[in-house]
Amino acid sequence: MLLSGVEQTRATAIEQGISAYLVIAKMPDGPEAALDRERYHFKAFAICVDPPSGNLADPLKQLTAWKPLPVGFAAQPLASPSAWPTKKLKFVLNGSSGPSDMEVFCPTLKFGPTGEIEEPESGDLLLKIFAGFVDAQGAPHRTGAATAIDQIRIYRFTGRPRYETN
Repeated sequence: MLLSGVEQTRATAIEQGISAYLVIAKMPDGPEAALDRERYHFKAFAICVDPPSGNLADPLKQLTAWKPLPVGFAAQPLASPSAWPTKKLKFVLNGSSGPSDMEVFCPTLKFGPTGEIEEPESGDLLLKIFAGFVDAQGAPHRTGAATAIDQIRIYRFTGRPRYETN
Protein backbone atom coordinates (compact mmCIF):
# COMPACT_ATOMS: atom_id res chain seq x y z
CA MET A 1 0.00 0.00 0.00
CA LEU A 2 2.76 2.47 0.88
CA LEU A 3 4.63 1.58 -2.32
CA SER A 4 1.57 2.49 -4.38
CA GLY A 5 1.27 5.73 -2.37
CA VAL A 6 4.81 6.70 -3.39
CA GLU A 7 3.99 5.91 -7.02
CA GLN A 8 0.70 7.82 -6.87
CA THR A 9 2.41 10.90 -5.39
CA ARG A 10 5.05 10.84 -8.14
CA ALA A 11 2.35 10.42 -10.81
CA THR A 12 0.38 13.37 -9.39
CA ALA A 13 3.46 15.60 -9.64
CA ILE A 14 4.13 14.57 -13.25
CA GLU A 15 0.51 14.65 -14.47
CA GLN A 16 -0.22 18.07 -12.98
CA GLY A 17 3.26 19.55 -13.50
CA ILE A 18 3.46 20.61 -9.84
CA SER A 19 5.22 19.64 -6.63
CA ALA A 20 3.45 16.84 -4.75
CA TYR A 21 4.19 15.55 -1.26
CA LEU A 22 3.96 12.13 0.34
CA VAL A 23 3.15 13.00 3.96
CA ILE A 24 3.65 10.54 6.82
CA ALA A 25 1.26 11.22 9.71
CA LYS A 26 2.95 12.49 12.87
CA MET A 27 0.68 13.34 15.76
CA PRO A 28 1.53 15.86 18.48
CA ASP A 29 1.99 14.90 22.12
CA GLY A 30 -0.84 15.55 24.52
CA PRO A 31 -4.05 13.93 25.71
CA GLU A 32 -6.21 15.62 23.05
CA ALA A 33 -4.52 13.57 20.30
CA ALA A 34 -3.92 10.31 22.19
CA LEU A 35 -6.43 8.16 20.28
CA ASP A 36 -5.45 9.67 16.94
CA ARG A 37 -1.79 9.02 17.77
CA GLU A 38 -2.62 5.32 18.22
CA ARG A 39 -4.36 5.22 14.83
CA TYR A 40 -2.20 7.50 12.70
CA HIS A 41 1.24 8.27 14.20
CA PHE A 42 3.65 6.91 11.52
CA LYS A 43 0.87 4.48 10.55
CA ALA A 44 -0.83 6.45 7.77
CA PHE A 45 0.06 8.63 4.79
CA ALA A 46 -1.61 11.16 2.49
CA ILE A 47 -0.82 12.99 -0.72
CA CYS A 48 -0.64 16.78 -0.59
CA VAL A 49 0.33 19.73 -2.79
CA ASP A 50 1.58 23.25 -2.11
CA PRO A 51 -0.89 25.61 -0.38
CA PRO A 52 -3.41 27.27 -2.74
CA SER A 53 -2.33 30.67 -1.40
CA GLY A 54 1.18 30.12 -2.78
CA ASN A 55 2.55 30.99 0.66
CA LEU A 56 4.72 28.01 1.62
CA ALA A 57 4.30 28.90 5.32
CA ASP A 58 0.61 27.97 5.04
CA PRO A 59 -0.53 24.36 5.52
CA LEU A 60 -0.26 21.99 2.56
CA LYS A 61 -3.43 21.17 0.64
CA GLN A 62 -4.40 17.55 1.22
CA LEU A 63 -5.53 15.70 -1.94
CA THR A 64 -6.26 12.25 -0.51
CA ALA A 65 -7.73 10.93 2.70
CA TRP A 66 -5.32 9.42 5.21
CA LYS A 67 -4.50 5.91 4.06
CA PRO A 68 -3.61 3.61 6.97
CA LEU A 69 -0.94 0.95 6.82
CA PRO A 70 -2.04 -2.59 7.69
CA VAL A 71 -2.91 -2.98 11.38
CA GLY A 72 0.18 -3.44 13.53
CA PHE A 73 2.64 -1.89 11.05
CA ALA A 74 4.44 1.44 11.05
CA ALA A 75 6.65 3.32 8.61
CA GLN A 76 9.72 5.35 9.45
CA PRO A 77 11.61 7.64 7.06
CA LEU A 78 15.30 6.69 6.90
CA ALA A 79 16.92 5.93 10.25
CA SER A 80 15.11 8.83 11.89
CA PRO A 81 11.98 10.87 11.12
CA SER A 82 14.04 14.03 11.63
CA ALA A 83 16.02 13.15 8.49
CA TRP A 84 13.07 14.25 6.31
CA PRO A 85 11.90 17.86 6.19
CA THR A 86 8.58 18.62 7.86
CA LYS A 87 5.74 20.68 6.44
CA LYS A 88 2.72 22.17 8.15
CA LEU A 89 -0.52 20.33 7.52
CA LYS A 90 -4.02 20.83 8.84
CA PHE A 91 -4.72 17.32 10.14
CA VAL A 92 -8.45 16.80 9.54
CA LEU A 93 -10.03 13.58 10.77
CA ASN A 94 -13.59 12.35 10.72
CA GLY A 95 -14.63 10.90 14.07
CA SER A 96 -11.48 12.24 15.70
CA SER A 97 -11.17 11.99 19.46
CA GLY A 98 -9.61 15.44 19.67
CA PRO A 99 -9.73 18.62 17.62
CA SER A 100 -10.67 17.68 14.08
CA ASP A 101 -8.39 20.21 12.43
CA MET A 102 -5.10 20.27 14.35
CA GLU A 103 -2.15 21.89 12.61
CA VAL A 104 0.81 19.52 12.79
CA PHE A 105 4.24 19.26 11.22
CA CYS A 106 4.69 15.94 9.42
CA PRO A 107 7.65 14.33 7.61
CA THR A 108 7.31 14.86 3.86
CA LEU A 109 8.83 13.58 0.66
CA LYS A 110 8.56 16.20 -2.09
CA PHE A 111 8.38 15.18 -5.76
CA GLY A 112 9.08 17.78 -8.45
CA PRO A 113 7.08 18.26 -11.68
CA THR A 114 9.27 15.76 -13.55
CA GLY A 115 8.94 13.08 -10.86
CA GLU A 116 12.33 13.55 -9.19
CA ILE A 117 12.75 13.93 -5.44
CA GLU A 118 13.27 17.60 -4.53
CA GLU A 119 13.26 17.22 -0.73
CA PRO A 120 14.99 15.91 1.25
CA GLU A 121 18.16 16.83 -0.60
CA SER A 122 20.23 13.68 -0.22
CA GLY A 123 20.86 10.45 -2.11
CA ASP A 124 18.33 7.67 -2.51
CA LEU A 125 15.80 7.57 0.31
CA LEU A 126 14.59 4.72 2.46
CA LEU A 127 11.22 4.22 4.10
CA LYS A 128 11.37 1.42 6.65
CA ILE A 129 8.29 -0.70 7.26
CA PHE A 130 8.07 -2.90 10.35
CA ALA A 131 5.68 -4.56 12.80
CA GLY A 132 5.46 -2.14 15.70
CA PHE A 133 5.16 1.57 16.35
CA VAL A 134 7.15 4.81 16.51
CA ASP A 135 7.06 6.60 19.87
CA ALA A 136 6.65 10.36 20.43
CA GLN A 137 10.44 10.87 20.29
CA GLY A 138 10.66 9.13 16.90
CA ALA A 139 12.21 5.87 18.13
CA PRO A 140 10.94 2.66 16.50
CA HIS A 141 9.67 -0.18 18.71
CA ARG A 142 9.20 -3.59 17.14
CA THR A 143 6.48 -5.87 18.42
CA GLY A 144 6.07 -9.61 18.27
CA ALA A 145 8.67 -12.11 17.13
CA ALA A 146 9.20 -10.49 13.73
CA THR A 147 12.61 -8.88 13.44
CA ALA A 148 12.58 -8.28 9.69
CA ILE A 149 12.37 -4.73 8.48
CA ASP A 150 11.20 -4.24 4.92
CA GLN A 151 11.94 -1.02 3.16
CA ILE A 152 11.07 1.03 0.14
CA ARG A 153 14.05 2.57 -1.64
CA ILE A 154 13.14 5.70 -3.58
CA TYR A 155 15.63 6.75 -6.24
CA ARG A 156 16.44 10.45 -6.07
CA PHE A 157 16.72 11.35 -9.76
CA THR A 158 13.77 9.33 -11.04
CA GLY A 159 11.54 9.23 -7.95
CA ARG A 160 10.83 5.58 -8.68
CA PRO A 161 10.32 3.30 -5.65
CA ARG A 162 11.54 -0.27 -5.18
CA TYR A 163 10.43 -2.68 -2.45
CA GLU A 164 13.29 -4.44 -0.60
CA THR A 165 13.40 -7.00 2.20
CA ASN A 166 16.13 -7.55 4.74
